[in-house]
Amino acid sequence: NEEPTTKDKGTYATYLFEREALRFLDKHDGEEPFFLYVPFNAPHSSSALDPKIRGTVQAPEKYQEMYPPVEEEFREGSRYGEPAMVPTKEKRYRDYRAAVTCMDDSIGKMLDVLDERGWTDNTIVLFFSDNGGSGGADNAPLRGHKGQTWEGGVRVLSLIRWPNGGIPSGVENDAFLTSMEIFPSLAEATGAKVPDDVILDGYNWWPTLRGETKSPRTEMFWKRKDLLGARVGNWKWVDMGGKSGGLFNLEEDIGERNDLSEEHPEILARVKDRFENWMREMEEAAPRGPFRDF
Repeated sequence: NEEPTTKDKGTYATYLFEREALRFLDKHDGEEPFFLYVPFNAPHSSSALDPKIRGTVQAPEKYQEMYPPVEEEFREGSRYGEPAMVPTKEKRYRDYRAAVTCMDDSIGKMLDVLDERGWTDNTIVLFFSDNGGSGGADNAPLRGHKGQTWEGGVRVLSLIRWPNGGIPSGVENDAFLTSMEIFPSLAEATGAKVPDDVILDGYNWWPTLRGETKSPRTEMFWKRKDLLGARVGNWKWVDMGGKSGGLFNLEEDIGERNDLSEEHPEILARVKDRFENWMREMEEAAPRGPFRDF
């Protein structure tokens, strides 16, 4: 069916995700395992044509009112090279926080259902973001934002709960892990067999989250057009299209302020070499056909 629906026109998207997730849980009998993926679009902005909507994150009024009022919501600026009224920084900050608070409440309702049904202890709950914050987000002390290879663009938090899996509650774990660990970790938790001839980029993170071992991950690489990044151990190389970048020791400089390229040229060469090796591997595994240059 390619016909767009207007059934829920005007309904805030977070409420739609919440409604369908709660409907799924309500129908589940608890006898068989279930998998529920809830990809909230918040706190993304709208894709609507109205520039006053498209240019900022949206949030229900009651959540906006939880934060200090904004005196001036729009100012003269430009969009796509043309004069336009654009959201003020204060409005973006308020609306971003309001959208996140609304999403947080929706997630809380789902967790309440798990408690009410007695499913909490044996349910894996995983929350994470796919990139660093932008717009009204505050990434301090990290440098950069979404779309960049600075830590502010690629480092995100993740919340994981699994009481029966031996994951301690209320514990912060700063181990080097990525979203690529999700698949092999869920396969391990559910007893799913990964074919021997399938090579995965991720690792089983449960021993690390239980505090039994260090993270098996030692490297990670990023490429977005001409924006490059590579992390090997605690050393990270960033190339922002030749405009900025450098070599940074994340253990001592999480904000990526002190470029150590000249002090450690041998480390820079080693990190770049690992990046080039990764690029060759990706070229060999790249999709063919019409999706080649997505």
